[in-house]
Amino acid sequence: MPGKAIEVLPRRPHRSVRDELRASQRGRLICAVADAVAEKGYAATSVADIIGLAGVSRRTFYEHFDDKEDCFLASYDTGAEAIYEATVSSAEGHEGWEEILDAVFQTWLEFLEADLAFTRAYMIEFWAAGDAARERWKVRRERTAGLLRALHERARTEDQEIVPVSDTIVAAVVGGVNRVVISHVLENSDEPLTALKPELLRFIKLALASGAAASAHDGEAGG
Repeated sequence: MPGKAIEVLPRRPHRSVRDELRASQRGRLICAVADAVAEKGYAATSVADIIGLAGVSRRTFYEHFDDKEDCFLASYDTGAEAIYEATVSSAEGHEGWEEILDAVFQTWLEFLEADLAFTRAYMIEFWAAGDAARERWKVRRERTAGLLRALHERARTEDQEIVPVSDTIVAAVVGGVNRVVISHVLENSDEPLTALKPELLRFIKLALASGAAASAHDGEAGG
């Protein structure tokens, strides 16, 4: 396909990750730390909370993890990889950049909605988990930005009127969308995250696919 290729990964059902994890003691601990942190917050969560939810002994916990942070980071990594695989693989079979964006964004929201405990740990509570968790967040942010850049490049091959965008704009899109989703989760809204899709998708398209005429107008207004 024209432009930068978007890697296609095997499809993963949105609700399969936790089912797979429950098959092992380590996996149950990974699920349990997400549930405990979602309920109590990272700082207030203890190893006792985690093993109680997982139904394993303290000895079993320390056979798999050094401490609470180590367990949480494993949970973060598991959630991050599962979401990335699901969203990237959803691009398969779609041609135009708008179709790809629609499919990828829908899958991302569905995946977050399917397990709100992981979502809360993955998008909110990691801030309290120290430098290692924040470094992982930076990697995730840059990877998401890379996907948006690839879509923007593809959009420009399909429409020559679309102008280049800076890394600052891409970062603003990633940060803005994340902030809206985080606020929605914190509000414990009855509406699913997928209800945010129409307006957020419009925002992304406006940011990534502005035409030359719009860009010139903005320049005149700024001058």
